[in-house]
Amino acid sequence: SAGTVSLLLASHEPRLAASIAYAACSDVETRLAPVTRTWGITTLLPDLKNFVKESSPRTHVAKINCPVFLFHASDDSNVPVTESQTYSQMLKSAGKTVDLQTVPTGNHYDSMIQQGIPRAIQWLQTQKPTAP
Repeated sequence: SAGTVSLLLASHEPRLAASIAYAACSDVETRLAPVTRTWGITTLLPDLKNFVKESSPRTHVAKINCPVFLFHASDDSNVPVTESQTYSQMLKSAGKTVDLQTVPTGNHYDSMIQQGIPRAIQWLQTQKPTAP
């Protein structure tokens, strides 16, 4: 998902001033466990489990050095809101700056368009610019 990519970029690109992630899959290992546990898959793709682990934002929490805005709808049918809640707590526990905002409805897409984007713009306006 785009949110997952945003979090991965935040952990690997130190020039980013902030990261915004809408309904991100932060635990790629769990999400793809049915695939990685499929019989014969490791024979065909021997490094798949490591690739999936390295593709998971949870693996790289310690590397994030910019503020993170997470947005998620509680009724999301694609990625459970607990993903963002857990990831937010992981960031806080690691001493990172994170703002998690949730809304009750809007599912995976409409909540982002109708509420998430305006909230992220407001959040960005509160962030202090950093020197280049």
